[in-house]
Amino acid sequence: MADVNKPGEKKFHPYDARDVEKPLSNCDALFSLVKCVVGSGCLALPLAFYRVGYIGGILMTIFMTAVLIFGLQLLVRGILVDGSC
Repeated sequence: MADVNKPGEKKFHPYDARDVEKPLSNCDALFSLVKCVVGSGCLALPLAFYRVGYIGGILMTIFMTAVLIFGLQLLVRGILVDGSC
């Protein structure tokens, strides 16, 4: 991507320019992610079971649960290392 700043001009940083009354913390972001995953999963689960059957649905549910738990563990480790939560 081309640099749109002219030579000698200060670079624009959007996070410095925004004025947010209460920014989103890491805990809030984690909770929002969990709500999105659980909510959309609940809506999509009946169609998934209809398309792949009971055995395929159960196996894929177990597999995707393991992937979700792994991802959440990575997020929690990041929060604990950062110490902002």
